[in-house]
Amino acid sequence: MKTDDIKVRVGNEIIACSLDYNEINNKPSVIFLHGAGPSNKEQVKYLSELFVKNNQNVIRFDFSGQGESSGVLQEASLLKRQIEALAMAHSSLKCEKFLGINFLRRLIAK
Repeated sequence: MKTDDIKVRVGNEIIACSLDYNEINNKPSVIFLHGAGPSNKEQVKYLSELFVKNNQNVIRFDFSGQGESSGVLQEASLLKRQIEALAMAHSSLKCEKFLGINFLRRLIAK
């Protein structure tokens, strides 16, 4: 699995992203959304590895205030997370599927 680390501006924040792939010639298939609280994109890397083995390109990113992204965790809200997730989907990375992990470690797909 290859990984490119990139930064994407969303509003006033800089969002840290990892693009995981075998071949980069296709747009990302899935965006992984990590859980709330003290969490980050590294916590969903194990899932990314499974998808990449099946030729799916994956974006993992840190919500603002978490991991390598700018911002303050105490200023996070569900609305802000929604805005950031949709911005990732509509960024130049263009992705149509989301997979999230909630605080109980259940998989949520859309």
